Amino acid sequence: MRDTAVTAKYIAAFKNSLETKELQSALEELQTVIHDICGHDKVWAILQSPLTSASEKLALVQPRLSNCKHNNVKNFLHLLISKSRINLLDAFTPLIEDAICDAKSIKKANINTAGQISDSAKQAIIAKLQTQFNATIEADFNQDDSLIGGFVATVGTSRFDGSIKQSLKQFETTLIK
Repeated sequence: MRDTAVTAKYIAAFKNSLETKELQSALEELQTVIHDICGHDKVWAILQSPLTSASEKLALVQPRLSNCKHNNVKNFLHLLISKSRINLLDAFTPLIEDAICDAKSIKKANINTAGQISDSAKQAIIAKLQTQFNATIEADFNQDDSLIGGFVATVGTSRFDGSIKQSLKQFETTLIK
């Protein structure tokens, strides 16, 4: 949990260091560099080792930064190394993906349904969420056997419960009043 708070602060600082027009491309470049570093098991193991000095870590990362167009990406990785936070590098991936989606005005939605639903029903749910969030919605539909009917959509930290179970609860509350 602590790592999440730390990584969120670093990503917020990274985003704040950029002009709006550079944000998306810098985040994508950072994402590419992180995938490159974490994708090499040997390199990643050396970077995580407390026995490897900061200068050795910088020397190991430097070739992977040679094609970077954004100095902020280079500075970000140098900062992580100097603050002994490079071991958190893989924890940045979901935050960067979210930040890229935000920069593109895209929200990811996880939508659970009681059963298979038609494409037109899927499009109706997506359209409603797009209106709600004023963003493009990338939806992942899953079947949830615990639902009687309807759907439950999660977009970021927001949850929309359009299930029959929730409707029955609301009806019950209305009757009790």
